[in-house]
Amino acid sequence: MSRMHARALELLPLLHVDDQRKFLKKFKTESAVQAAHSTRELFVGIFLKQNGFAPRHEVVLEGKTPDWAVYDNADDLVALVDQLTLHQVRELDDEINASLRAARSWVGWMPDNTGRLYEKVHDKASRYATLSESLSLPYIVSVFFDLNVAIDDNEVEDALERLHGGGVFAACPHLSNVVVSSERWGKYAFRCIPNHRALRPLTLRNFDV
Repeated sequence: MSRMHARALELLPLLHVDDQRKFLKKFKTESAVQAAHSTRELFVGIFLKQNGFAPRHEVVLEGKTPDWAVYDNADDLVALVDQLTLHQVRELDDEINASLRAARSWVGWMPDNTGRLYEKVHDKASRYATLSESLSLPYIVSVFFDLNVAIDDNEVEDALERLHGGGVFAACPHLSNVVVSSERWGKYAFRCIPNHRALRPLTLRNFDV
């Protein structure tokens, strides 16, 4: 069992009991790759819980199923959240992993991630644009950066706020926030970036989970 998976099981009781059952079933039946993705989804739910919300996993809304439907303490639906993982490009990812296995280190140049991040977030935002508009709800994309992706704050800011005349935020005004996260010292560090052009803003605080 990985350190992060053990941490996920430790935090699981913080979620709704029905979602606890869902995740336990996933962890028992999924492949290692699928279970890693489910683990990251679970951490997103914990992050939302820390922000004072009552998240519910994979609720069907008008025929669509975002990763998290976010409710407030009055049980009103207040936001939609979907998670994506930015992996390194396949060839470089294989090269890095092979080098790490053989020599425990890798030396080379990392490509710029701005364009790929823009495309991935834009695609994810577009997937639930209609649902966000129909329900008049803020929509949030949570992005996890894989260990082999070396991405800096300038690349993130360029993708979200500058590329193609204003970044993803300008192209997707229904997108209220992007939450970026990565593994750090045995926890996931979540940092929220608000879209100042959002049609429906939502305030989120940063947390380490």
